[in-house]
Amino acid sequence: MGLRALQARVLQGECSAARTGADGDSVANRSCIERIKYVCLLEIEPAGEVAKGTDLKTLRLSRRKRDEEPDKRAELELFNYIEQYYEPYATEHSVTAIEIVRILKREFEFLKHKPIDQIDSDDIEQWRTRRSKQVTFTRIKRIYTYLKACINTAVKHYKLIDRYELQTYTLKRKISERVNPPKIRYLSKEEEERLLQALQERDQGLREKRARYVEWQSKRNHKKQKTTPGTNYRCRFSGPCNAYHYSRLPNRL
Repeated sequence: MGLRALQARVLQGECSAARTGADGDSVANRSCIERIKYVCLLEIEPAGEVAKGTDLKTLRLSRRKRDEEPDKRAELELFNYIEQYYEPYATEHSVTAIEIVRILKREFEFLKHKPIDQIDSDDIEQWRTRRSKQVTFTRIKRIYTYLKACINTAVKHYKLIDRYELQTYTLKRKISERVNPPKIRYLSKEEEERLLQALQERDQGLREKRARYVEWQSKRNHKKQKTTPGTNYRCRFSGPCNAYHYSRLPNRL
């Protein structure tokens, strides 16, 4: 029904659905101007959207999605999302899925009812400040990586959200945060024996290689001395030299 027809029916008292206003008063008891304003309010928003060039079908679909929003927001709560979406995905693609899910539920229990696209840097810093007193920065960074991978699955795989607050947020170590200290490890008796055996075999191989080289060098030098006899010519740099060497000396020599 058009706006003009609806206005005419209300003015004539034929439209029973619009006889009573929001305040409970009868439309017929109002003045003509008030009744027309009331009817205009019924379609003021769609008329304004049409004037802006908005497609009413798209508008109705968006409103329908908005009505369904509570169910979707419940699915996006962190723990609900992990159980319904991420845990099956991680189990299929990672051998450590059970351990990762257990860590996420233990570390971020205070965010279990918060939608994954609304978890922001303030939440992470709150958790980081509390945990940095107990674990090292490397451990904190690893757990945060697990969380980002979990939420990123909703963007790239399930297409549940377009983006999330932590998408560009990274952790940098603070001076007050601990780092992993160097670990001193001692070899067992079996490891020590294997190491010594390997060193002995290496040394023996180097000695044999050196001996073969010395033998080859001595044979080469001995053969060269027999096939290249010296001459009476003397080089001012290296003493007696052969005819080939002498032919290459300057004329003044």
